[in-house]
Amino acid sequence: IIALVNSCQSQEVEDVPLPNFVGQKLTDIQNNKEYQFNFVVETDTDTTKEAGVVLRQTPEYSNKMVKANSTITLVVNTLG
Repeated sequence: IIALVNSCQSQEVEDVPLPNFVGQKLTDIQNNKEYQFNFVVETDTDTTKEAGVVLRQTPEYSNKMVKANSTITLVVNTLG
């Protein structure tokens, strides 16, 4: 009976710090296994920035904790 009760309990999702991804290269973010997030990538154009660099993120960086596996939207520059 104890095993049955334990298997029915939900797993707690841990809180993790939300990094500031703005200014980082998308490839570096995607290759970093420490990031426990689901990334949605959108594109925009900023001729003053390098191609492949994150221009904006949602939620914005704010020194707050978020749940692991949260969805983070990254807006990435298409031109440089």
